[in-house]
Amino acid sequence: ENHPVGLGEPWDEAAQRSLQELNDARQAAIAPLDRLQAGMKNAECVGQQVSALIAFLEEIRFSDLLETAADRMESLGQHRSAQILNQLWEILLGALEQMQDVLGLGAESRMNTPGTAAGNWVWRLLPGQADAQTAARLRARTQAACRI
Repeated sequence: ENHPVGLGEPWDEAAQRSLQELNDARQAAIAPLDRLQAGMKNAECVGQQVSALIAFLEEIRFSDLLETAADRMESLGQHRSAQILNQLWEILLGALEQMQDVLGLGAESRMNTPGTAAGNWVWRLLPGQADAQTAARLRARTQAACRI
C-alpha cells in the first residue's frame, strides 16, 4: 500500500491510523455515488431515476452545501451569486415538476403532494410523451420569454 505521507516514509502506528482515516474518508465519499449508480441502473422508469438522483442530492446534503456556498458568496460581497445559490435547490426541483406542465398533464401526475409521506416522486415521463410537437411548443414559449 501507498504510505499516506509519501514513498519511503516509515510505517509506524501513526501512519497506519492516517491511512485508515484516509480510506474511511474515501469510502464515505464513494458510498453515495455507489448508491446513485445502483439506483440509476436498477430504475425501471424516469421517475425512479429522478428519485435516485434526489435521494443522492439529499444524502450528500446538497441544499446545505448550497447554503454554505451562498453564505460564503454573501460574505465576499457577491450578493447576486449568493442569491442564485440560495434559489438553486428549488430551481432543480422545479425543473422536474415543469416537465409535467410542458406535457399538459393534470394533478394526477403530480410528483410531490406537500404534507403526505407516501406516494411522492412516482410520476414518470414515458417514452414518446415528449415528442417533436411538444419540443417545438416548448421552444416557442422559451423564445417568447426571451430565454434563448
